[in-house]
Amino acid sequence: MITTRHDEYRPFYTCAHKYGRIILTLNSAHPFFQRVWQPLNDLAKTVDISQEGNEDADEVTSGVAATANEVLVAIQLMLLSLARTQSQLSGHDSQSEYRQLFKKLQCVWSENYQTQLLAH
Repeated sequence: MITTRHDEYRPFYTCAHKYGRIILTLNSAHPFFQRVWQPLNDLAKTVDISQEGNEDADEVTSGVAATANEVLVAIQLMLLSLARTQSQLSGHDSQSEYRQLFKKLQCVWSENYQTQLLAH
């Protein structure tokens, strides 16, 4: 399951394991959400365009929307597999050495990714 949360101080993603399910939370305050996730999501939903009567443009738009949807699903699967891996490796103990390491990784990776996205 993928959820969103807006929090200026959290990494671009966090994950939890509850009731036998992986819950991936994307931070809508992070540039990843604003520059990658949301544009892809919006593009994947685009099927119609305002140019009526232009069948070629409609086909192109539908093709782009389908490709954007495939890419979005691939990113979802990548992040969910990362969350599952973190959950499996860190166990259920909140004080686990691995859990602490993964939290640190999330924070540092998120900061570095934000710097790269904002510089581009």
